Amino acid sequence: MEAAWMVEAFNALNGKKLRHVYSMYVEMTSLDLFGSAWNKELEAAMDNHVARLASMSDDEIRLQLVLQLLQTTNQRAVHIETTPELELACARLLGATGETTIQPLIDRAWQQLLEQLEQQWQQLSPIERSHIAKALYDYSATFSVDVRDQLQQALQMPQMTSRHLEQALTERGVVEGIEQLHEQFGNAILSLVVNSVIEVEKIDIPLAFFTLTDSDKAVAAVSSSFLTYRIANKSMKREMLPAIIVQAVLPYFIANKPTVPPHLQTYWAQIVKHYSTLKKALQQLEEQQQETELDIQMLTDMTGILTGKLQQEREQLLEAANALYRRLTTTEHLPDIEPHTTTVQALRDDIARLQRLQETSVVTQSLFDKMKSATKKLEHRTKVKAKERALEKALEKMAVAMLQQQIPFDDTLQLPYTMAQTQMTSVQQEQQLVADKLVQRTEKLRQIIAQYERMEQQVFELATRYPLIRTI
Repeated sequence: MEAAWMVEAFNALNGKKLRHVYSMYVEMTSLDLFGSAWNKELEAAMDNHVARLASMSDDEIRLQLVLQLLQTTNQRAVHIETTPELELACARLLGATGETTIQPLIDRAWQQLLEQLEQQWQQLSPIERSHIAKALYDYSATFSVDVRDQLQQALQMPQMTSRHLEQALTERGVVEGIEQLHEQFGNAILSLVVNSVIEVEKIDIPLAFFTLTDSDKAVAAVSSSFLTYRIANKSMKREMLPAIIVQAVLPYFIANKPTVPPHLQTYWAQIVKHYSTLKKALQQLEEQQQETELDIQMLTDMTGILTGKLQQEREQLLEAANALYRRLTTTEHLPDIEPHTTTVQALRDDIARLQRLQETSVVTQSLFDKMKSATKKLEHRTKVKAKERALEKALEKMAVAMLQQQIPFDDTLQLPYTMAQTQMTSVQQEQQLVADKLVQRTEKLRQIIAQYERMEQQVFELATRYPLIRTI
């Protein structure tokens, strides 16, 4: 039941008070709190933090506060989107204070306040004491005559007036007197006492009662509370836990425990769902990336295989063309395939003519004529070699043309050439298909990686904003 009330109380905390509590527990470090309190600058520092939180929703601030409390007590936040799990987490928060119920935490802070009031009561001016007594009397006047009579008898007051109440508090002791009020009116009297004490500006208020205050002087009134904590951040945050629990719970208790919508559970459920969706999508993208990379590797391997096949077919074409070339070099009567036949025949005629000229000898005794004849023969020999090279190239082209145009000559050469050519066309088409798929898969991989990086950034931002979400 206590944990259920805590859940309801955290859901009910809102507005400026929520932002104040969040600022002091989450936003401000221990050194910030201690230093600001020491220098009497806490109010300005907290106002600055509250102003910065103006754009944040109550849902977000409320959740961050609870998550910070869980983190301080080393709890996981896996399933606090469900009410039973959140209640269990709140029960553990309460257990971290050393108590199993909330009332002892309230009583402890209440005793601190009464002791402060007792110590300062005699130093208060008559007007200040009268102010507190009148506030208490006015509140008691709202109850039935029977209740007031019981209070009058308990305090042994001759009459039920504010003056007699002040006198009773002074004579019987503030602690005993206000305890009687507490006994009669319950925790509802706490807010009245806290706010009436704040007005006199001479008494420190326990941090636990901060959310009960409705005065602009509230921060100043609780400022000295931070000076009683150890400065070490984790120790201070852990020591503040009882006060934070009371801050959340007391307004809810005083409001008679109204039913509150499950803001925390609903909001966290939305975040968890979004986080889980992103994580699942990342996993799917990882699988897609692996599949696509495998496809790319297979296509790359296929490209290598097809390149090898293409090279084999080219070698077959070259082998058939070389074989036909060799046949053509020994064939006197060439088939008619223009312009190759005419070109080859002309080159053959030129070579024959130059060879005849080269073999012609000059019968003379003149040294000059002999030198001239030797030079001519060298020129003819050079021209013959050039013509022979040209003839080789012309025959090579003729052989390829004959095979490509399937000129009847030698079926033993034509058939393998035609088959190799057909295979080459098929391999080239397959190569193009593979190349197109490789481009598609590469683009798909680029898109997957870009999408993965965007989602990964979103997951990182969520995990940074809600560190405990990593426990999911």
